[in-house]
Amino acid sequence: MRKLLLTAAAIIAAAAAEASEKPLADGTTEVVERKIETKQVQLPQCTDKKLHAAVKEFVAGYFAGNADKNVRFRRRRHFITHNLDGFATENVANYKTESTRPVSDVIADVKINKGVAENNLRLCKSQSPNADVKNIYLLIYPEAAAFRCVMINLAGEQKDFPSFTYNPVE
Repeated sequence: MRKLLLTAAAIIAAAAAEASEKPLADGTTEVVERKIETKQVQLPQCTDKKLHAAVKEFVAGYFAGNADKNVRFRRRRHFITHNLDGFATENVANYKTESTRPVSDVIADVKINKGVAENNLRLCKSQSPNADVKNIYLLIYPEAAAFRCVMINLAGEQKDFPSFTYNPVE
């Protein structure tokens, strides 16, 4: 019986719920409940060879589908595709200020809108030697039975960042 109670307590602790009130137009309020997954998930490492191959394949397809063929675009594409040789793991907690935008914005969006706990986020940073090209960041978090990988700074300044699903089993 004690084991059953401990298991039930672990399940309750793994999925915390956060409730907030949302004011409606008629003056009443609606209670909005959001589930936040707090259970630790085993995320792929930034140095994972399969992940790196998936990133390179996604980036090649992303740039192949882009119709912009000006000189600046071609130069940026060249530097990005040739400098994706590796990623270093970054601490997600270091990206919470205005000076770390747009990375901090994407992290906050995933934490708030997707309900992903900070311990289930992995941030990888490319090591670009070229000062003209910003570093590419890869934010990885669990989604369904796989992982969502958001590519930050891939397309320059924009609001919606391209992403892809990574399944290490396939």
